Amino acid sequence: MLAAGRSSRMGFDKLRTNLGGRPVLAHIVDTIEQAGLPPPHIVTDADAAELRDILGKRELCQTRASDARRGMAHSLIAGISALPQDTRAAIICLGDMPFGIHPAGAALRG
Repeated sequence: MLAAGRSSRMGFDKLRTNLGGRPVLAHIVDTIEQAGLPPPHIVTDADAAELRDILGKRELCQTRASDARRGMAHSLIAGISALPQDTRAAIICLGDMPFGIHPAGAALRG
């Protein structure tokens, strides 16, 4: 999951924004868990303490993309490079697009 953006166009941290009583990022991590997928591998430009602040005790792996400010491709490269060598496939999720994968997205909008 790519979550290293700076939210520069929004002017505030989209990942922490409250959506239906939970931070946006929590919706995506919870959906991945509910789908029966392995814990997400989250690519950030922040340290793990900030993630824990948002996600609590949810299980996850983290990679810090030191050059994330250079664009999404750099975050993607960091994330794919950090996966175990025997990884056969990956699902790319964007940390700021909860309705892109949330099965109850329509209900959350209301």
